[in-house]
Parts: sequence; C-alpha cells; structure tokens
Amino acid sequence: MKIFICDELLNNINTNISEMEKYYKEINEVNCIPFFIYCFSLFESALTESLRHFLYSFPEKLSGEAIKREDGKSSPYFHVSKETLIESLGDTKNILAQIVNEKIRRLSKGNLCSILGYINKYFAIETGIENTNTEKMSKLRNSIVHDSIFADRKYFKAKEKYKIEPKEIQLIEYKNYCNELIEKLKSIAYAISVKYARYTKEKLIRDIWDYVFKSPLLSFDDTLYIDKDEKVLRFNFEHIEKISTSICSGEKFFLAFLLHQYSTSKNDEYFKFCDIPMLASILDRDKLKNIIDIFSIYPHLFNGEKI
Repeated sequence: MKIFICDELLNNINTNISEMEKYYKEINEVNCIPFFIYCFSLFESALTESLRHFLYSFPEKLSGEAIKREDGKSSPYFHVSKETLIESLGDTKNILAQIVNEKIRRLSKGNLCSILGYINKYFAIETGIENTNTEKMSKLRNSIVHDSIFADRKYFKAKEKYKIEPKEIQLIEYKNYCNELIEKLKSIAYAISVKYARYTKEKLIRDIWDYVFKSPLLSFDDTLYIDKDEKVLRFNFEHIEKISTSICSGEKFFLAFLLHQYSTSKNDEYFKFCDIPMLASILDRDKLKNIIDIFSIYPHLFNGEKI
C-alpha cells in the first residue's frame, strides 16, 4: 500500500508555478536579476521537494552506498545517526526521514541538470527537457549569487571560462529564462500527472480499507460509497447495522476506530466498549500502528474530506 496522492505533489508544484508566473509579469530593467534568482529558486525547490515527497512514499526507489558482502556481492546501505535510531524506538518513520533528507541534501548540492536527471530517474518519466539552456541558467545564477562578490579570489579566477557576467545579459533574456523555467516545471508536472494519475485520494482510501478488512462482509463497496454530488466519503449505515453483530471482535475494533473518525457519536449506535477487544488480544498490532501513522498525515481522510 502506497501512502501517496499525486494531486498533493502536483499542488505543491503548481503553487510554485503560480508564484513564478506572478513575478514573471512584473519583470523590468530594475528587478530582472533578483526576479530571475527568485524564479530559479522556486524552480529548484519545486524539484527537490517533489523528490522528497515522492521518496517518502516510494522508499524502494532509494539507492544507498554499495558495500561488499562476504559472498562477494554488493548490497546498498544507508547512514543513520545513533540519535535517530534511539528516537525511533522501532518506528521506521524517523529513520526513513533522515535517509530521504540526507539524499535530498546531497542532490541539492548538484547543478540543476543533475537534479533534473534525478527527477527523470526516480519518477521514471521522460520530460524531454534540453540541458543546454538549463546549464546556462544554472551558471548565470551561480555567477550572480557568488562570482560578483568573490570575483577576486583565485578559486573563481581559475574557473573564469565558466563565468557569465550578469550585466551582459539583456532584459529580454532574463524574461526568456524565467519563462523557460515556468514551462519546464509545467512539463514536469504534466509528465508526473500522467504517470501517477491512478494515485488518487479515493484509491488511497480503498487501499487502506482493503488493507484493514479482509472479510467479505466489510467490502469497500458495501460499507462505504463516494457521494458523487458532494464528492465526499459516506458510510453505508444500513449495511453496518446488518453486519455489526456478525463480525469478529478484531474487525469490530478496526471498524469502530475508522467509524469514529467519521462521527464520534455513530459508534454508540452499533458498538459498546465491551465489544472492543483489549489491545493485548489484537494480533495484528502493526496494522494498528500503520493506521495511526496514516491518520497522523491525513487526519480527516474518513471525516467528510473532499475526494
């Protein structure tokens, strides 16, 4: 089960696109350089945050450093701090967060072309983006941010062949670069939307339900439905009333738990505390832990949230 909703990732990208478009309209001779830097930063942050979001949901895409085993083969491994291991106490969320954050930190140190390469690699998409202008924009950005201040240092003098003088760039070029960044980001968003269109909020809810309940008495389509007019999740209370006395105590526990997210009063109509088993008798405690983790991310998933 993947805890991933494609629209959430796209909304974050589109927020940056909207911000870039807003400032693109205001570019003039006075502000062209800072506005270009801002657009570049928004573009870069949209990419890195998309990668962070994606890798949290698809950790199997992560590749660690290779280490040789006794049998001569190589296996990937990841660096995790002692503090993180102690804080996790058997919970992998903190460990995964550190691994992903460290991965993003290292990717962010690369140039824009390499970040775009990782977008293609991890998302398994083809954006068709040419690197020629991307490399030019990356060098221009570095020149503005770094070289103009430290141009007298030997390190930068040794790299003068890569230097681009910001003052030599005309307004129209800055506008074109900003527009190109916007179009590149739109192209990436479109490619992601096509590739991962099936990862909707409804799919996540169905996957959670099917993960929790295996009994045919509690099939998703019998127990819940999507209100097509209001586009919200509803419980079929007539069905729940019919089967509430026919399901086992473990199923009652999980159904009561999910139903409580929808309405704090409805549980009283179908279940009493004596129907709910003690935690010690629940065999699948990992399932309970995983559900709690999901609700820590989506607290209103079963509570009338728009689908």
